[in-house]
Amino acid sequence: MSILRSISADPMVASQCRRIALVPAVAAMLIAGCSAEVYEAGVETVDNAHEMAVASSNGLSAINGLSAINGLTAINGLMSVNGLSAINGLSAINGLASANTVAGALGLMSTAEGRNTVAYLVRCALPAGHSITKQDQNGVSYTFAGSLGFGPSWENGACDGYCQRFVSACLIAHVNTAGVHVPLWLDSDPQNNGVGWGTNPSYPAQEGSFMGNLFTSPPIAYYCNGRDWDISIVPGRIGANQVNAPYKMIPGEPSYCQDFCTPSDSYTNGKPDGYKACAGNNQIVTVWRGLTAIDGTTASVTASGASPYFNDTFESDATGAQATGWTRVGGSGGDWLVTTDGSKVFGQNRSNSSSLRFVYAGPAATGVESIEAKVKVTLKGSSGTTSAMTCLRYSTDGNYICLAIQPGVGAQIKTKAGDGPTWSTNIAVGTWYDVKLSVDGSGTLSGYVGGQLLGTFKPSSVSSGYAALGTQSGEANFDNVSISSP
Repeated sequence: MSILRSISADPMVASQCRRIALVPAVAAMLIAGCSAEVYEAGVETVDNAHEMAVASSNGLSAINGLSAINGLTAINGLMSVNGLSAINGLSAINGLASANTVAGALGLMSTAEGRNTVAYLVRCALPAGHSITKQDQNGVSYTFAGSLGFGPSWENGACDGYCQRFVSACLIAHVNTAGVHVPLWLDSDPQNNGVGWGTNPSYPAQEGSFMGNLFTSPPIAYYCNGRDWDISIVPGRIGANQVNAPYKMIPGEPSYCQDFCTPSDSYTNGKPDGYKACAGNNQIVTVWRGLTAIDGTTASVTASGASPYFNDTFESDATGAQATGWTRVGGSGGDWLVTTDGSKVFGQNRSNSSSLRFVYAGPAATGVESIEAKVKVTLKGSSGTTSAMTCLRYSTDGNYICLAIQPGVGAQIKTKAGDGPTWSTNIAVGTWYDVKLSVDGSGTLSGYVGGQLLGTFKPSSVSSGYAALGTQSGEANFDNVSISSP
C-alpha cells in the first residue's frame, strides 16, 4: 500500500473538497489539497469537540521510511548530506536542495521512500494550510501539505533543538513497521499549533508515548508503553512483535509511561491524557489507537476492557513473613518471604534447586484472564534452566500454565501437559522485567515481556485455577501482581 499519494485522486478526499465548509479546521488544508500536484501522508480529520487534539494516521514504514538509507535514520541522521539540514528552512533552496541536482540525487527527494519521509516531515512540522514544493533529481515538482504544526518555524528558518525534538517525536509516533494505516489520536504540548491535550471516544486505547531526536548522529528514538498498549493490538504498532522498529524503550526505566513520566495537566475520567516529561525528555507525543485500520481491517483485541480484580504490591505485608492471602505449594516453609528490593516485594529466596516452588492466590478462574507482574531473577541454580514464572490456572492437583523468564535463554510458556516454544528475548539476572500472560476464550496463551508480545501458544487443554508465582532452578523476586478479566 502506497502511503504517498495524490489526494485529488482519492474519492474520499475529492468528496471532502466539495464540502470543506463543514469542517472549518481543515478547510485550508483541503483547499490546498484539491490539485493534482499536492501529496500528503494520509488523510486527516479533526474532531470539533477538541480541535486542539489531532486525529492522524500512521503508515510510515520503518523499513522503507525512517530506517531507509536516505531516510531519517541514515548514518549521519537528518543533519547528514544525504538527509535534511535543520539549519535551513524546509522551503529554502538548501532545505531539501530542490535546485541542486547532485544533492537531490543523493537526498530524500530522489526516491519514493525518501519522498514518503518528506511527506511526514512536512505533515509533522507545518500547520494545516501551509505547504512546500520540492523537486526531485529529474526536476519533477512535488507539493507537501502541513498538518500538525510541531515545528512551524522550520518553514523558512532554522529548526532548533525544541523543534527537532517535537518533530522527531511526531515522526516516531507515525511509524508503522508493517506499513499499515491505523487511525491515531495525538496528544502533546498545547502550545503547539493544532496539537493539545484531549481524548476522543473513537480512539480509546492509550498506546504509548514517543520522544527523541532524529536530527542527531546517531539518531535517538524512544518510547514507553501507554496504559492500554496491549488493547486492540494492530500490525506494525506497539505490542505487535515489531520487526526493525526504529525506537526502543528508555534504558533503565520501567516499560509503562505512568510509572516514571510526569502526567499531563489534562485528565479524562481521572486519568492523564498524556505525559509532559519522561526521564529528561520534555517534548513528547502520546498516541491513542482506534479500533479499525483505515484500510477497513479490524484490529485484534487481547484483553479489551480488562479490569483488575486482584492486585498485590506487598506493601502492607510484614517483612520476613509470607505475604497475606498467598498459599505455598512445594519446597519448605520460609522459601517465600516478603523482603525489600527498592520497595516491598515477594520473593522465593531460600532455594535454587530444580524442584518447582509455587505460591498461589485469588479466586479460581475460567475464561479470558491475564496476569501481570514485575519479575526479577536474583540467583541462578547450579543445574537445570533457571525459571521465574508468572502463572494462571494453577490447581492443587498440579496443573499450571506459566510464562517463565529464563536468564541467558529467553522466555517460554510452561505447562504441566507440555511446554511451548522458547522465544528469544534478553533476560539477565538482577534486572526487573514486566511480564504478562493472557489466555483468551479459545484457550490460546499470549506471552509478553517488557510490553512486547513474544508469541502465542495453545496447549492441549486449559482448566480452571488460581493465579500463581513460581521458581525452578533459581531464586526470584515478584512485585505489583495484577490479575484481570473483561
